[in-house]
Amino acid sequence: MSNKIKVSIIGVTGYTGTELLRCLLQHPEIELKYLVSRQHEGTPLSELFPRLSHIEGLNITNTAHDTVANDSDVVFLCLPHKAAQEVAPSFLGKTKIIDFSADFRLSDKETYERYYNIEHHHPELLDGRFVYGLPEIYRDQIAKADAVANPGCFALLVQLLLLPFKDKMDG
Repeated sequence: MSNKIKVSIIGVTGYTGTELLRCLLQHPEIELKYLVSRQHEGTPLSELFPRLSHIEGLNITNTAHDTVANDSDVVFLCLPHKAAQEVAPSFLGKTKIIDFSADFRLSDKETYERYYNIEHHHPELLDGRFVYGLPEIYRDQIAKADAVANPGCFALLVQLLLLPFKDKMDG
């Protein structure tokens, strides 16, 4: 029996999904379960991404979310903003999820809507259910979390640059 972590990617054909896949393929403790895309179901990965043509046997599916949740230890949501908030509830409480969109990074519906100019359809999930995925600050919370909101690249950069000054600034 394998002790590898069973991982699935929802939205594997976007930039974030393929870069995540490229990284996960190098990890010896990962077993890829499902590579999900509605638009490219049944397509061999190498056909869409020639740079991954050395990897055989990986096909893109449109597997039902319940099946993905049941067969995965971790599900990565590599979907655009707004799309992730519609998909995340189908995984919550069934498996661990890591969301790469901005949909659950903020804890306030009004702030989200002001900055992203779209309505948040699941504000009830902004109550702290998702832990902000910055391990330099929230390592213990992330280790216990079932849902992690991955920081955006610009926000992450600014936070890490300011971290050494954490106890030296007001406000």
